[in-house]
Amino acid sequence: MPLGSFADTKIESEIIVLNRALLAIEEITCNFGGAPDNPAPYSVTNKKGEFAFTSDPNINAVVRIVDDYANGDHDDKKFFDKFYLKFNKDTGAWQIGENSKLAMLLKAHPKYGPKHFENPKPVDEKDFEGMQFEAGTEQREDKAGKKLDGTRIAWKTIGQVPDRSKKKKVQQEMDEEVEAQLTAAEVAEMEKHLGEQDANGKDVA
Repeated sequence: MPLGSFADTKIESEIIVLNRALLAIEEITCNFGGAPDNPAPYSVTNKKGEFAFTSDPNINAVVRIVDDYANGDHDDKKFFDKFYLKFNKDTGAWQIGENSKLAMLLKAHPKYGPKHFENPKPVDEKDFEGMQFEAGTEQREDKAGKKLDGTRIAWKTIGQVPDRSKKKKVQQEMDEEVEAQLTAAEVAEMEKHLGEQDANGKDVA
């Protein structure tokens, strides 16, 4: 049977810089080494299967720009980003460090929230899939600060999606009040001219 074809676009190669946007995590891959329940550093190989480097355990995510808060040129574009675990010297385990990129994401999650680290509880990484949050985006860099192709989240800007329903309600009430005032003013203007006549003796209204 004939096979279809598609353009193999690399979503991680485009550089998208936004001050603020609505982002969503579409899917995640947990790179926790050989034991999913006990994250540990793991070896990364190149395309030839040769050892390249050792990576700290991390969550790799496909991030989609839901709304670029501009003219929409970047809406629905996607990029890859990684969220690394940190080694806890007290427990001897790789976990989510409070001052980390993954922690910022956790604090923005409606289930865990900004006070999560006051009384930390177990985190289900699957909760990150489908999550929406606000943040800026920037060009990728390596650990030495060298600019690379691709986009990443400006992690220090990660925050919860504000509840704008109250603001919209207030704005709606203001609009209705202005509309009511304009209507009253128009009625008053009509009543003012009611019964007036022009120079020829004809009614104005």
